[in-house]
Amino acid sequence: MQLHVLGTQFNVSAYPEDSQIKATLETGRIMINVRGDSVDYYLDPNNQLVYTPRTGKVETHPVLASDFSDWRKGELCFNDIAFADAMSMLERTYGVKIHIQNSSYDKQRLRAHFNKNESLGTVLQIIKMMIPYFEYQIVGKDVYIE
Repeated sequence: MQLHVLGTQFNVSAYPEDSQIKATLETGRIMINVRGDSVDYYLDPNNQLVYTPRTGKVETHPVLASDFSDWRKGELCFNDIAFADAMSMLERTYGVKIHIQNSSYDKQRLRAHFNKNESLGTVLQIIKMMIPYFEYQIVGKDVYIE
């Protein structure tokens, strides 16, 4: 994916383990071209482009851009994201390895906002309240999700 900055403030989330690449515009304007696509996508503030490399699907939609830059303030925000993507964010944020031992979470999506300095245990307890059958165990730097 190529992104051309046209005087702006934006956020890009593109980790190899995530299922989607997201570009979210806060101010200004950006132009995005997904390789192999003849279309250029222009984003205005509070818009997001989501690219799914596995399928080649590209979609844009309005968002509250500040929700996607919470990481700059040390906050964690799950905006209706896939369970696996949320677990990848937890791995990066807390420096742990999460082992998902159950495929029942594959279609689960999460929507939550966590303040700066929330402990991993607190975040997992809140997820447990959101998903009643969610069970986990923290062993050092490993988290096992059953």
